[in-house]
Amino acid sequence: MHTKIIAEVAQGYEGKADYCALYVLAAAKAKADVVKFQIVYADDLSEPGHEYYELYQTLELTPSVWQTVRDQAAQLGIGFVVDLFGPQSLAVAREIRPDGIKLHASDFFNRDLLREAFSIATQVFVSLGGIDGDEIDTLVDKVDHWGKRDKLVLLTGFQAEPTPINKSNLNRLKTLRQRFPDIQIGYLDHAEG
Repeated sequence: MHTKIIAEVAQGYEGKADYCALYVLAAAKAKADVVKFQIVYADDLSEPGHEYYELYQTLELTPSVWQTVRDQAAQLGIGFVVDLFGPQSLAVAREIRPDGIKLHASDFFNRDLLREAFSIATQVFVSLGGIDGDEIDTLVDKVDHWGKRDKLVLLTGFQAEPTPINKSNLNRLKTLRQRFPDIQIGYLDHAEG
Protein backbone atom coordinates (compact mmCIF):
# COMPACT_ATOMS: atom_id res chain seq x y z
CA MET A 1 0.00 0.00 0.00
CA HIS A 2 1.42 3.38 -1.03
CA THR A 3 1.58 6.07 1.64
CA LYS A 4 0.38 9.37 0.22
CA ILE A 5 1.75 12.67 1.46
CA ILE A 6 -0.67 15.59 1.52
CA ALA A 7 0.86 19.06 1.66
CA GLU A 8 -1.48 20.99 3.95
CA VAL A 9 -1.81 24.66 3.03
CA ALA A 10 -5.02 25.18 5.04
CA GLN A 11 -5.55 28.95 5.18
CA GLY A 12 -1.86 29.77 4.68
CA TYR A 13 -2.64 31.34 1.31
CA GLU A 14 -3.99 34.37 3.22
CA GLY A 15 -6.60 35.11 0.55
CA LYS A 16 -3.98 35.68 -2.15
CA ALA A 17 -4.14 33.84 -5.47
CA ASP A 18 -0.39 34.19 -6.06
CA TYR A 19 0.29 32.50 -2.70
CA CYS A 20 -1.92 29.60 -3.81
CA ALA A 21 0.16 29.22 -6.97
CA LEU A 22 3.40 29.23 -4.98
CA TYR A 23 2.08 26.60 -2.55
CA VAL A 24 1.01 24.30 -5.37
CA LEU A 25 4.41 24.66 -7.01
CA ALA A 26 6.19 24.04 -3.68
CA ALA A 27 4.09 20.94 -2.98
CA ALA A 28 4.82 19.55 -6.44
CA LYS A 29 8.56 20.27 -6.12
CA ALA A 30 8.57 18.57 -2.70
CA LYS A 31 7.03 15.54 -4.44
CA ALA A 32 3.90 15.55 -2.29
CA ASP A 33 1.10 13.48 -3.78
CA VAL A 34 -1.60 16.02 -2.98
CA VAL A 35 -1.97 19.68 -2.03
CA LYS A 36 -4.87 20.66 0.25
CA PHE A 37 -6.49 24.04 0.79
CA GLN A 38 -9.35 25.22 2.99
CA ILE A 39 -11.97 27.02 0.91
CA VAL A 40 -13.10 29.70 3.32
CA TYR A 41 -16.13 31.96 3.18
CA ALA A 42 -17.00 33.99 6.24
CA ASP A 43 -20.70 33.17 6.05
CA ASP A 44 -19.93 29.43 6.05
CA LEU A 45 -18.05 29.70 9.34
CA SER A 46 -19.59 32.53 11.32
CA GLU A 47 -21.86 35.55 11.18
CA PRO A 48 -21.25 39.30 11.11
CA GLY A 49 -20.05 40.45 14.51
CA HIS A 50 -18.16 37.21 15.27
CA GLU A 51 -14.59 37.95 16.34
CA TYR A 52 -13.11 36.20 13.25
CA TYR A 53 -15.73 37.17 10.66
CA GLU A 54 -13.61 39.90 9.08
CA LEU A 55 -10.53 37.66 9.11
CA TYR A 56 -12.48 34.94 7.28
CA GLN A 57 -13.56 37.53 4.71
CA THR A 58 -9.90 38.25 3.89
CA LEU A 59 -9.48 34.58 2.93
CA GLU A 60 -12.30 34.50 0.38
CA LEU A 61 -11.35 33.77 -3.22
CA THR A 62 -13.60 33.58 -6.28
CA PRO A 63 -14.52 30.25 -7.88
CA SER A 64 -12.46 31.21 -10.94
CA VAL A 65 -9.33 31.60 -8.78
CA TRP A 66 -9.95 28.19 -7.21
CA GLN A 67 -10.40 26.72 -10.71
CA THR A 68 -7.02 28.17 -11.71
CA VAL A 69 -5.39 26.66 -8.62
CA ARG A 70 -7.02 23.30 -9.32
CA ASP A 71 -5.85 23.43 -12.96
CA GLN A 72 -2.29 24.29 -11.90
CA ALA A 73 -2.20 21.26 -9.59
CA ALA A 74 -3.40 19.03 -12.42
CA GLN A 75 -0.77 20.45 -14.79
CA LEU A 76 1.93 19.71 -12.23
CA GLY A 77 0.64 16.17 -11.69
CA ILE A 78 -0.38 16.67 -8.08
CA GLY A 79 -3.76 15.87 -6.53
CA PHE A 80 -5.99 18.70 -5.33
CA VAL A 81 -8.08 18.39 -2.15
CA VAL A 82 -10.21 21.00 -0.41
CA ASP A 83 -11.79 21.38 3.00
CA LEU A 84 -15.45 22.39 2.96
CA PHE A 85 -17.25 24.34 5.66
CA GLY A 86 -20.69 25.21 4.29
CA PRO A 87 -22.86 26.10 1.29
CA GLN A 88 -20.49 28.56 -0.37
CA SER A 89 -17.43 26.32 -0.27
CA LEU A 90 -19.62 23.40 -1.34
CA ALA A 91 -20.80 25.41 -4.38
CA VAL A 92 -17.17 26.05 -5.35
CA ALA A 93 -16.36 22.35 -5.02
CA ARG A 94 -19.31 21.48 -7.27
CA GLU A 95 -17.91 23.86 -9.88
CA ILE A 96 -14.20 22.97 -9.76
CA ARG A 97 -14.52 19.22 -9.01
CA PRO A 98 -11.51 18.66 -6.73
CA ASP A 99 -9.91 15.23 -6.56
CA GLY A 100 -10.81 15.00 -2.89
CA ILE A 101 -12.87 16.70 -0.22
CA LYS A 102 -11.99 16.73 3.46
CA LEU A 103 -14.58 17.23 6.16
CA HIS A 104 -13.61 18.40 9.62
CA ALA A 105 -14.72 16.40 12.64
CA SER A 106 -17.21 19.19 13.39
CA ASP A 107 -19.07 18.06 10.24
CA PHE A 108 -18.79 14.34 11.02
CA PHE A 109 -22.54 14.08 11.65
CA ASN A 110 -23.55 16.33 8.72
CA ARG A 111 -24.70 13.48 6.48
CA ASP A 112 -26.09 15.80 3.79
CA LEU A 113 -22.70 17.48 3.34
CA LEU A 114 -20.95 14.10 3.44
CA ARG A 115 -23.21 12.60 0.79
CA GLU A 116 -22.79 15.65 -1.42
CA ALA A 117 -19.01 15.39 -1.04
CA PHE A 118 -19.14 11.80 -2.33
CA SER A 119 -21.08 12.96 -5.39
CA ILE A 120 -18.37 15.50 -6.24
CA ALA A 121 -14.95 13.99 -5.49
CA THR A 122 -13.18 10.69 -6.06
CA GLN A 123 -12.08 10.61 -2.40
CA VAL A 124 -13.69 11.93 0.77
CA PHE A 125 -11.50 12.40 3.81
CA VAL A 126 -13.32 12.42 7.15
CA SER A 127 -11.59 13.64 10.30
CA LEU A 128 -12.23 11.53 13.39
CA GLY A 129 -11.07 13.90 16.14
CA GLY A 130 -13.26 13.26 19.19
CA ILE A 131 -15.32 10.59 17.41
CA ASP A 132 -15.75 7.21 19.12
CA GLY A 133 -15.66 3.74 17.54
CA ASP A 134 -19.43 3.16 17.46
CA GLU A 135 -19.94 6.49 15.71
CA ILE A 136 -17.31 5.56 13.12
CA ASP A 137 -19.07 2.20 12.59
CA THR A 138 -22.34 4.05 11.95
CA LEU A 139 -20.63 6.34 9.44
CA VAL A 140 -19.02 3.40 7.60
CA ASP A 141 -22.38 1.60 7.48
CA LYS A 142 -23.99 4.71 5.96
CA VAL A 143 -21.21 5.07 3.39
CA ASP A 144 -21.61 1.34 2.57
CA HIS A 145 -25.32 1.91 2.05
CA TRP A 146 -24.46 4.65 -0.46
CA GLY A 147 -22.01 2.33 -2.23
CA LYS A 148 -19.07 4.68 -1.64
CA ARG A 149 -16.86 2.71 0.77
CA ASP A 150 -13.99 2.66 -1.74
CA LYS A 151 -13.93 6.48 -1.76
CA LEU A 152 -13.77 6.90 2.03
CA VAL A 153 -10.57 7.87 3.86
CA LEU A 154 -10.64 7.99 7.67
CA LEU A 155 -8.25 10.52 9.25
CA THR A 156 -7.05 10.49 12.82
CA GLY A 157 -4.72 12.84 14.68
CA PHE A 158 -4.62 15.11 17.70
CA GLN A 159 -5.57 18.64 16.72
CA ALA A 160 -3.36 20.70 19.04
CA GLU A 161 -0.77 22.70 17.14
CA PRO A 162 1.92 21.71 17.68
CA THR A 163 0.94 18.28 18.95
CA PRO A 164 3.20 17.05 21.74
CA ILE A 165 4.70 13.70 20.71
CA ASN A 166 3.21 11.99 23.78
CA LYS A 167 -0.29 13.05 22.58
CA SER A 168 0.09 11.88 18.98
CA ASN A 169 -1.80 8.59 19.62
CA LEU A 170 -0.27 6.81 16.63
CA ASN A 171 -1.70 3.55 18.01
CA ARG A 172 -5.12 4.65 16.76
CA LEU A 173 -3.85 4.01 13.23
CA LYS A 174 -3.35 0.34 14.08
CA THR A 175 -6.76 0.14 15.75
CA LEU A 176 -8.49 1.71 12.73
CA ARG A 177 -6.59 -0.56 10.31
CA GLN A 178 -7.71 -3.64 12.26
CA ARG A 179 -11.30 -2.45 12.49
CA PHE A 180 -11.54 -1.30 8.86
CA PRO A 181 -8.94 -3.28 6.86
CA ASP A 182 -10.41 -2.32 3.48
CA ILE A 183 -10.72 1.44 4.13
CA GLN A 184 -7.90 3.90 3.60
CA ILE A 185 -6.58 5.40 6.83
CA GLY A 186 -4.66 8.65 7.26
CA TYR A 187 -2.90 10.60 9.96
CA LEU A 188 -3.22 14.35 10.53
CA ASP A 189 0.25 15.31 11.70
CA HIS A 190 0.51 18.50 13.71
CA ALA A 191 3.82 17.72 15.43
CA GLU A 192 6.61 20.28 15.43
CA GLY A 193 8.91 19.98 12.45
